[in-house]
Amino acid sequence: MKTYKAILLAVLGLVIVVAGAYFYMKDKPVAQAPIVTSTMKTLEGQVVRVFEGENKLIYSLDIPETATSTLSMNDALVKITDNGAAYISMYMSYEGGRGYSSLDYINNVIAPRVSTLAVVGTTTIAGSVWTIAQSANTEWHVGQAGDGQWLMVVESARANHDQVVETLDSLTTK
Repeated sequence: MKTYKAILLAVLGLVIVVAGAYFYMKDKPVAQAPIVTSTMKTLEGQVVRVFEGENKLIYSLDIPETATSTLSMNDALVKITDNGAAYISMYMSYEGGRGYSSLDYINNVIAPRVSTLAVVGTTTIAGSVWTIAQSANTEWHVGQAGDGQWLMVVESARANHDQVVETLDSLTTK
């Protein structure tokens, strides 16, 4: 009978502790983890090149809400920074006269300036085929845009790969 009393007292003690904890905590708010959402804004622009007439590329893409952009090279180079750090540099090259493909552009324009450049393959993002080249810390996505006579060259840090793919996924051209 002594063992039953000991077991009963132990169970009663546990019930009291659990009930006390319940009544103590029932009015406390439950702390919820903050939901992190990346807010984006749309960047739109156009580039015009004259070769056997006027050739225009209109583009639109989503960039982080905190990002800022600057244009240079007659609006063909868009540099986007986010919180003071380089996010992407996007260059639009009209290839209607020269006719470079993505791989030609990498081999003839980028590779001579970057000694450790390696072409790592192709990927499809938002229905467009991009050729990817990498150096130790930098990544380039090169793909056709608009009517197929334009190349878009997107340079970014390899550490930003996922965010850059998200931005390229929102890219539209015409």
